[in-house]
Amino acid sequence: MFDYYKILDIPRHATQAQIRSAYKKLALQYHPDRNPGNSTAEEYFKVVNEAHRTLSNPDKKAIYDQKLDYEYSQYSSGTETASGSYKQQRTNSNTYNRYARRDRPQYKAAPTYKVDKTYYRAQLIAVISVILITVLVVGISQFNIYLDNKEAEAIDARNQALLDNVYALYDQGQHREAFENIQALIKQYPDYLVFQEEKENLIRNLSDRSHMAYINKDFETAMPL
Repeated sequence: MFDYYKILDIPRHATQAQIRSAYKKLALQYHPDRNPGNSTAEEYFKVVNEAHRTLSNPDKKAIYDQKLDYEYSQYSSGTETASGSYKQQRTNSNTYNRYARRDRPQYKAAPTYKVDKTYYRAQLIAVISVILITVLVVGISQFNIYLDNKEAEAIDARNQALLDNVYALYDQGQHREAFENIQALIKQYPDYLVFQEEKENLIRNLSDRSHMAYINKDFETAMPL
């Protein structure tokens, strides 16, 4: 049975704050991430964790203290205990000695990051890289918007030229041909509602002209188609 007080290097009357402080110090020192490939450190880390879990819980600590007192009393007399024989107690004691403070494996401190010219150069390169990437992304976005605008302008110019041909036929009195042309445009370019709208405008205009001609008894003009 391990003496968790010796494991954490704290007195029996240690407060919870002292227990936590001792645990954090040892856990940081022997954590497997800081000691990769070191099985001894990993084993000791597990013992430190168990010690902390036991001593930081008042109920577990009370039970543990009773067992520890009993173990020490039996160990001193050399008699058998609930956890094993005197020989077993010696084995446990030897196991603990592997982790005694004087025998704990020594590890180099974690490397510190030196702030020098290299550090500032790396930071500068990182900042410049971020700026360049941002400028590039914004530039590509603006260029795509420019291309979209140019394409929209080209489509508007094409549609207007096609409508101009329709208007020319309509103004020349070739109403049937004008409506046939715009109907063909609606069928060819169904996504462009401008052709449908202009067709409706032509129908209204033709209807108004026919109505006025009928009122003026110009029956030939009133039947344009």
